[in-house]
Amino acid sequence: MAKGKRTRSARSTESAIFPKLSSYNSSCIELSQEAIDRHWDVLPTEARNFITDSADGMFPLWKLIKFWSSPRHIDSTRGNFAGTICGAAWYLALVYIRLRNFKMARALTINGSFIHQCYNTSIEYITSTLCEYGNLIPEYKLSYYFRGLESIRSPDMMESFIKSYLPEEYTHMMTS
Repeated sequence: MAKGKRTRSARSTESAIFPKLSSYNSSCIELSQEAIDRHWDVLPTEARNFITDSADGMFPLWKLIKFWSSPRHIDSTRGNFAGTICGAAWYLALVYIRLRNFKMARALTINGSFIHQCYNTSIEYITSTLCEYGNLIPEYKLSYYFRGLESIRSPDMMESFIKSYLPEEYTHMMTS
C-alpha cells in the first residue's frame, strides 16, 4: 500500500452514539407524508425492506453488494435509475434526521452512498475492489461510498453531506 493512502475496513460497523441536537427544531419542519411516501415508492419494495430491517442501520460492504447485485436489483445500480434511487434515499435520510430516527437515517445514507458509488463506477468495480483489497480498501477506490460512510458519525455530518449533493430547491421544500 502506498504511503499516505488511508484505508478503511469494509466490515466497519461503527455504532456511533449521536450527540444531542440543538440545531433541530421539529416544530418548524413541515414534512408531507405524501412526499415521504412518494420517495419510498421510488425504491424497490425489497430495497425498502432491506433498509428498514437493519437492526442498527449499518451494512457491511459485502451485504450491500450481495443485495444490490442480485438479478432483481442490479438495474437499480445503473444509469438514471441509480441517480433517482440515490436521491430518494438521501431525501428520506434528511426526513429521518429531522424525525430523530438516526438508525433509519444511517441506513438510508449508507445505501444512498453505495448506489451513488455504483452510479459513478459500477457494482462490478465495487465487487472487484472488495475482492482485491479485502477489508482494507483504500478510500480513493470507493470515495463516494466512503464519504457517505464517514458522514454517519453525527446527524449534522449526515445532513451536511447529503445537502452537498441534493439541489438546494430539493432540500428547501423540507424546511419552513
